[in-house]
Amino acid sequence: MTKDKWMKVAEICGWFLFGIYFCVEMFRFGLSMKRTLALGVVCIFSILIHCYKSRRDGDYIKRIFGLKQKPDRDYSYDWLRVLAVVMVIVTHAIQVDLSVGLITGEKKTYVLTVLYMLCLACNLIYVMLSGALLIPYR
Repeated sequence: MTKDKWMKVAEICGWFLFGIYFCVEMFRFGLSMKRTLALGVVCIFSILIHCYKSRRDGDYIKRIFGLKQKPDRDYSYDWLRVLAVVMVIVTHAIQVDLSVGLITGEKKTYVLTVLYMLCLACNLIYVMLSGALLIPYR
């Protein structure tokens, strides 16, 4: 086998191990066995579909993760948008958990409050992306 084929096999095995780990963690989190197995089947089919598409198109994975650069597009702003979306989700989740009282313990409350305050920077990222950073690219 060539080095390229070994890399493909290693990549597929890595994704399968990640899928198994994800399903085990979901089961430990409290997901029923039937739903965990269904999630495992979905993970397996998803991995197989992406491997098939990756074999047909060498740049498929790069396009999925936004790593393939086009001369007229700067993908760093897309990654900033993704970061801002994740920060909004984290902010709202922590805000609800802290206000309802789902989080107990002084240390956990302190850590989540600090994380909540850091994620409030998502508003600044959205303001910058809406105009200030994109003015030169018009």
